[in-house]
Amino acid sequence: MKKFIIAFWDMLAYLVISIPLSAQFLYYFFNSEDLNFMQVIFYSFCLAIVVWGPFFLQHTEIDLSRDYVNPYYMTSWGPKNNLDLQYNWEIFPSEIEKVSLVKLSKEEKKKYTSSKFLFSKYLKIELRYGAVKYVYVSHYTNFQIKKIIRLLTSNLYKNTKIAHRN
Repeated sequence: MKKFIIAFWDMLAYLVISIPLSAQFLYYFFNSEDLNFMQVIFYSFCLAIVVWGPFFLQHTEIDLSRDYVNPYYMTSWGPKNNLDLQYNWEIFPSEIEKVSLVKLSKEEKKKYTSSKFLFSKYLKIELRYGAVKYVYVSHYTNFQIKKIIRLLTSNLYKNTKIAHRN
């Protein structure tokens, strides 16, 4: 079972920005007789935002058949400690013990994750052998967060039933 969940608030912001830009691009580009250099640059910028914007949206890919979870979020702006890139992005659902929603303080964000996220809503994923991972989920709606937790914990129940049979 493979699920791909795009952050709602990112998608909404992308649509609010890209719809007027694409409408302006289409109207002026096809109805203009002569374009100067700056107008061509502006319309190319509008088109680039519309075309490349979806590649930068936060999303989570969960594939329980391959035991794979990939939370993708942009951490490229500002100083970072690379904990998310090296540690928090490698999640295997078969190792998950418990998933809960937490709010981290600034100090905790600096210690456990990249420090330059705007909001503080995270999934705290407790793994076997005592490891804890934090996934940034502030741009998801509450419904999407519950769905992600449900998908991650559904594999947990499946693994515990198998473990109790043996």
